[in-house]
Amino acid sequence: MTSDETTNSPASRGADLAASADAVRVAVVRHEVDDGHLDLFVGPAAAVGAGADPDARVVRSWRLPLAAWDAASEGLACGRFAATETEAHRAEYLTLAEPRELSGGRGRVVPLARGAGVARGELVVTALGRELRLARSGVGAWAVEITTVAEGAGKGQA
Repeated sequence: MTSDETTNSPASRGADLAASADAVRVAVVRHEVDDGHLDLFVGPAAAVGAGADPDARVVRSWRLPLAAWDAASEGLACGRFAATETEAHRAEYLTLAEPRELSGGRGRVVPLARGAGVARGELVVTALGRELRLARSGVGAWAVEITTVAEGAGKGQA
């Protein structure tokens, strides 16, 4: 197993998910480190399954506040939240099913949700019963608008 360290810069991965494929995989984990936060992972569907390299750093990721998770519904909370894009992560994070301790004192990640979805245009993702619109709000800063989608649209579980 290789290190969990990330090495690619967000800019080196291209500007939009739809350029590589419309079908995506999405995962949300609670990252238990310091005050804690959520990590949102979005990567091409081809990064998961037979022949896929779980160590390939093809997954875009954003750090979200804990408030973006609704524990009562066990899903993403609707609303607008600040987000910070982080370095590329390994494809393995799209299928993480069990809590995992990270190396180097970087805390622990606990999977909350994962599934299949569709990317449209510049970072609009429909998955997990939600539509996520990610937009840059400044240098290194992003905002994510999370809204409910019609029952059955964009849903999928791993």
